[in-house]
Amino acid sequence: MTNIASAGADEVSAAIAAAFASHGQSFQQVTDQAIAFHDHFVQTLTGSANSYASAEAANASVLSGAAAALPAAAAPAEDNGWVTLIQLGALVLSPFIVVALLGTLSTMLATYWAVQFLGTALG
Repeated sequence: MTNIASAGADEVSAAIAAAFASHGQSFQQVTDQAIAFHDHFVQTLTGSANSYASAEAANASVLSGAAAALPAAAAPAEDNGWVTLIQLGALVLSPFIVVALLGTLSTMLATYWAVQFLGTALG
């Protein structure tokens, strides 16, 4: 709601109330645009993360099948379990790290827009 009652019956109070009402309407429009952008951004990130996870799962299954077909002599000599553990951790955590980084980027972008809008509205 952007209807603001003027403080008094004089022209200055009415003009100030109209100016604040105009800024309120502008803020609502910018907020609606930011919400729409954020929703679209989150949908795109979710779709990308799901595609990434599917591709990684497909690659892992192909690689595990190929590793099973190799003779024991072709296996790396220094595999002590830590290498496999680190590789599995990177495979499992990669989509979540990407989504977290993109969520942080989205928050920073929204903060930047808010600062720019308030600087314009109040400046």
